[in-house]
Amino acid sequence: AAEELGDCEQNLPTMKKAVLIQACENLIKKFDPKKMTLDSHAAEELGDCEQNLPTMKKAVLIQACENLIKKFDPKKMTLDSHAAEELGDCESANADPGSVFVKQVFYGVVRNKQALKVFMSQFYNDMAASVLRADYTRYLILAYLTIFRLQEITFPEYRKFIESQEPDKMGVFLSYIFDIERLTNSVKWDWLKIFDLEFVEEHMLLPLSKHAHTAEKMRIEMIAKASGLAAEKEASEGRVGIPELPKKQLTKPRSPNLTRPAPRHVQQPERISQEIVAKPVPNYNQRTQLSQVESDKEDRRQMELHKTIKKYETAKEQPFQFHETRNTIRETRKEYENKEANQLMFEMPPRQHQTKNKGDKDGGKPKSAPAEFRMNTASYLREEALYKKKQAQDAKVIQSYESELRDATEFYSWQTSMREQDLQGRKEQVERVRMLAKQSADEAKEAILKQKSDNYEVASLVKLESKEMQKQLELESEMTQLMNKQLVREVISVRENAPKKPNQECLYKEKKDITN
Repeated sequence: AAEELGDCEQNLPTMKKAVLIQACENLIKKFDPKKMTLDSHAAEELGDCEQNLPTMKKAVLIQACENLIKKFDPKKMTLDSHAAEELGDCESANADPGSVFVKQVFYGVVRNKQALKVFMSQFYNDMAASVLRADYTRYLILAYLTIFRLQEITFPEYRKFIESQEPDKMGVFLSYIFDIERLTNSVKWDWLKIFDLEFVEEHMLLPLSKHAHTAEKMRIEMIAKASGLAAEKEASEGRVGIPELPKKQLTKPRSPNLTRPAPRHVQQPERISQEIVAKPVPNYNQRTQLSQVESDKEDRRQMELHKTIKKYETAKEQPFQFHETRNTIRETRKEYENKEANQLMFEMPPRQHQTKNKGDKDGGKPKSAPAEFRMNTASYLREEALYKKKQAQDAKVIQSYESELRDATEFYSWQTSMREQDLQGRKEQVERVRMLAKQSADEAKEAILKQKSDNYEVASLVKLESKEMQKQLELESEMTQLMNKQLVREVISVRENAPKKPNQECLYKEKKDITN
């Protein structure tokens, strides 16, 4: 290690010993002597340790940040306790700068966890085919340094952090995080739910847009570096531990020489005659005519009419005589009104209420007279209670005047007038509501009458339209009948002028010639 890495205690700042032990453990676990030598493995994982000590330090710092974040459990320990347990003293003036940087990254990732989580979710969604889930924490740390700490650490130092990681992974990461157009269309709208618009545009997206051109050049270099390392790794894997063997020639497939099947004998198709022979027209069309059908229909109608008239002339039940019925509606109504009026006469003596004079002009209505009633114990007690209540009110007025030296008669008169005024206001309000209801009822009646008149006009228009349509249908039916008659005459003329049926002998000769 001293020969390959140099004096690490003198060149590197004092780091946490646990971080160095972790880096050594990862280096040893990845070493495979069957595929690569010690020098090649150390150069691939750590680079040129004698010249690029800062780059080596950046890789160790990223590894330390990743281990610290993975070990943190907020349910068991707080941020300060976890950082103090893993990194030691980071607050004093003599604290290790590397430990301070690791603690700052740890605090920043936890504090901006929500914004970084939004970015990482979109990053893994868009670049799912090019990134591994195992590198989530490493991408999270680099995203924090790029978005929130790029201006503070400057781009040259940031370049060292990127160059300390695997080139192919960093090429994918740089192509995504410095694509301002993609971030503006996707991640920016989720960041606006967490930060202000000014902070997102000036402190998060503006530094990325300033260094986008430089980052693109670095990405191209990382891709070229990744291609060179991949080619070198493939060449080393082909040379180390595997002897080169001669390759056998591939077998060329050849089709077997099979007997070809004989073609099948296909029979000649039968010839189908295309001649169309029309059948004679049936004779049932000439049995009846339209005038005869109409005359038969009229005869049947007259026969049914005579049968119906004869049926009701000889029936036991005679037809109703509606014009000879006597109208008794007025007399019935008058009798019912007299009966209701007699039931409402409460002030008449019982004997006078029952007597009626048939010769009176008013139909026997009893004359009204004052009702006779008799005082009982309840009536006397009620009158006494009212008299005592009035006396108590007068005594109360006199007592208040004597004690307060003030006559309340004026107040009571004012109170009575106000109550009468309130009662009058309520009566006016009831009258107003009644008038409004009456007015609304009149308006409703007018609306109903108007609706009825409109409906009557529409119905009259519909009737006129139906009559016109009926006339049109009758004309169409007459036209159809004329066309059918013309068609019948044409068919009859064609039948009469058609060629006659050929002889059986000629037809037999034609069939025989066709078969030969």
